[in-house]
Amino acid sequence: MLSKKLLQTNSGVNLTPASDSNAANLVLAYPFNNEFGLRDMSYDIKSRLGVVSQPTDTLNMARYLSTTANITTSDYKFYGSSLQAGDPGGGPIRIRSESNFAGLTNTTWTIEFWLKIPVTGSQSFSPFYYESGGQGLNIAIDWVSTGTYYNRMAVLVNSQLRVRSTIQLPTNTWFHVAVTRNGSYNYLWINGVNRGQEYAVTSTSVTSDVINLLTGFDTNQDLTKMQDFRLYDSVAKYTSSFTPPGAMYI
Repeated sequence: MLSKKLLQTNSGVNLTPASDSNAANLVLAYPFNNEFGLRDMSYDIKSRLGVVSQPTDTLNMARYLSTTANITTSDYKFYGSSLQAGDPGGGPIRIRSESNFAGLTNTTWTIEFWLKIPVTGSQSFSPFYYESGGQGLNIAIDWVSTGTYYNRMAVLVNSQLRVRSTIQLPTNTWFHVAVTRNGSYNYLWINGVNRGQEYAVTSTSVTSDVINLLTGFDTNQDLTKMQDFRLYDSVAKYTSSFTPPGAMYI
């Protein structure tokens, strides 16, 4: 388990990270704060655990291709800053994927992050999008449907709807999102509560090496913010209701 000892950042700020018993399974870890910016911290975390001797990936930086997205200090869940989406014309945040996660096949995995949507929109918006040729995973917010399904989160596999949240998403407040694959089921967790699951009969294979975050074309998407994005391989981190972490994992 990652120790809760204080970590001192380059600016001298002491952080007390949340414990994470699954840290050895990390594939990607982006805090998205002004201390670590757009850096993938997964190797750093695992090196402190002794899982790897040192960060071995010299290219462990986000593919920061959007011209308008930024690390903002105006609103955040933890430690003074968060990732803010850019204007629709600026494109998504693009981070590199990992060969040991390429595929999203019938294996076990977990994706989690904190999100804040100050206002809703009229077009669908994807906090997480990892597809190529119609194959892959899309965690989306439905701003197109009216009535019952408006502002609900959906999990699509190979462009097919698999899970839709049983509740509408909160606005103007930070909330925790986790999507897990456990056995033959996909699960959607919002603020630690199971808000949807479905038998995942479909496997997928993705050839793209880029994961897109905060993707969409709605005029309101640029107000959406994200923190502490983490991706785990070979573990379903959540299998029952849980209390979202009270601190960042880094």
